Parts: sequence; C-alpha cells; structure tokens
Amino acid sequence: MYWIREKGATNIKTYCMTNELSLGQWGNLINDLPKFKDYHAELFRAFRERDIEIRLLATDASPVERWNSIEWAAENMDDVTGVYGGHHYVNNYDLDDPEFYPWFFGKLKWAAGVARAKGKNFILGEFGCKQDGRTVHGIHRDTCAYWDTPREPPTTDSAF
Repeated sequence: MYWIREKGATNIKTYCMTNELSLGQWGNLINDLPKFKDYHAELFRAFRERDIEIRLLATDASPVERWNSIEWAAENMDDVTGVYGGHHYVNNYDLDDPEFYPWFFGKLKWAAGVARAKGKNFILGEFGCKQDGRTVHGIHRDTCAYWDTPREPPTTDSAF
C-alpha cells in the first residue's frame, strides 16, 4: 500500500501473497490450503477497505505437481482471487527435450482452463531450468543447472 498511497504507483495490479506457497518453509502451505485461504481473504478485505484495486493471485504453486492447489483455490476461494497462477522449473526433462513441451503445454492448458472457467486469467509466473544449489567459492548459489557449464550460452558482457 505504501507504493500506491505514498509513492503514487499506478501499475501494481496483482499481488502474490506467498511465493510457491511458502510461509516459514518452502511450499509448506500446500499442506494447509485453508490457512492460505484465510491469509488471502484478510489481504483482500484490507485492500478493499482501503479502496485499493489489487488482484490477488492464487496459488503460485511450484512445481507443476502442486498445481492441484489452483483447482482447490478455484473451488474454495474464487471470490477473493483475481488471477490464478503457478510456476515451474524443469526437473524431469531437459529444456531441449522435445517430449517436455507437449507435456507442459497440456499442464498450461489445464490451468488456463481452470482459470477461464471462473472468468479469470492464468499467469505462468516463473519458468525455467531446474536449480542445482551448488556451492561456489564457499557460497551457496541457487543457480540454473546449466550455469557455468558447456550448455550455458556464452556471454560477452564483462559483468559476468
């Protein structure tokens, strides 16, 4: 609300309450979707009381195997949800695997269909190669599995 009221931002349209259903630990709200709904409803109420027209996103689940939470949200909290979304990092396929794309397209069609049935949109918030969590020079990196390998495209940017 600070950015809207104090700074005059006009392009904030959607708010995601939790990244990947995380609260405390990664993805733990997948095990308590009613709690996610309660948090979501309170934010919705607070925004409306302040006449702030921000749509809330449900559920931002990741990976695609957790997208069933999107259907749960559509059935249980559509009245406080403005847009549906999820994201996915490719773990079981390589990005250049031709079998991946038809499979993933089917998942996207399903999720978009859930949202469309409620008259809303589906957002693919994040997408890409799996992360590998390597430690580089003693620092844990949440990097793409292709980072610093022959499969990473070369760059000419001196910042890298």
